[in-house]
Amino acid sequence: MLLIYTLGGFLVLPYWLERFLPNHLEQRTGQDASVGDIRINPYLFTVEVSDVQLGGTAENPLMKLRRLYIDFELSGISKL
Repeated sequence: MLLIYTLGGFLVLPYWLERFLPNHLEQRTGQDASVGDIRINPYLFTVEVSDVQLGGTAENPLMKLRRLYIDFELSGISKL
């Protein structure tokens, strides 16, 4: 079970998100979207997305993030 969790978190989920996220953003915003690499650490509950771009042109995007880092804290679950 630990092996499945590890492979899913480090390999399968980032691969799936790299293909799903741009299409989802385009449908939700009506703008062209792209993302670079996605790295997930299932043990630390972190997600790192590089080169997020939304709308506009390659030279002048509406929004561009070089790095988006999300750190999910387990302590927040107990406060719900």
